[in-house]
Amino acid sequence: MDKYVRFNIWAKENGVRAESLEYPAVFGKGLVGIAAKGRVSPDEAFLFVPASVLINDQRIQQSALGPIIGTHPEVFFEHIDGEYLRIIFFVIWEMCKGEQSFWAPYFAIVEETDLPIFWDQD
Repeated sequence: MDKYVRFNIWAKENGVRAESLEYPAVFGKGLVGIAAKGRVSPDEAFLFVPASVLINDQRIQQSALGPIIGTHPEVFFEHIDGEYLRIIFFVIWEMCKGEQSFWAPYFAIVEETDLPIFWDQD
């Protein structure tokens, strides 16, 4: 599918290295995941993701949302879920940008089943 090709191109262009992995790989009745192309030893590194593609607190606070987050410490820092709220706020902001978001190729491949909010208790 085009979204996986696009994601793989985006990842490679941004320094993600995963030569010993295959993505996407389909398991069972359509579960999409990652598969090793061969045997992976216990001490072998097989996936390298540069900090430049990570969504993290530093990136969030340096974004256009930083001033908004900073003016609401009761929500984004003092609240027990402040860290998650900062991430959620940022991801929603970026997803609203659509194709203009740097992470658009990543957002396109994330399935609802990948998000813990949709997992059942088991």
